[in-house]
Amino acid sequence: HHEKKSNFEFNNLIILNGLNANLHAKSLFNILSTNKNIASQIYSASYIGQRRWDLLTFDNIIIKLPAQNLESAWRQLIKIYETPGSFIDLKIIDLRVQVKIYLSYDAKTVEEINDL
Repeated sequence: HHEKKSNFEFNNLIILNGLNANLHAKSLFNILSTNKNIASQIYSASYIGQRRWDLLTFDNIIIKLPAQNLESAWRQLIKIYETPGSFIDLKIIDLRVQVKIYLSYDAKTVEEINDL
């Protein structure tokens, strides 16, 4: 038997906001659907400046996604999620710059990760 699979299974779980967020949600959900583990952590998605997304997790971590190359940013995010200990006191994951990842922690320390 076939299970009916929908790209929009996150619709009722994630709060969307921002101008025209609903028009651009499909591409975001397509990416979220590639990693259920991370997707299940996302509380809300804000469409910023009508060009990119900020995601907020249930742990109050902000994930700043770039306007372009969403797939590669998502792959980097998966790597961070797979790195033990990287989430202790983490506040912001900034993936807006293609070759760099900025992690901001509670203690106001910013860690820069190159070439993940």
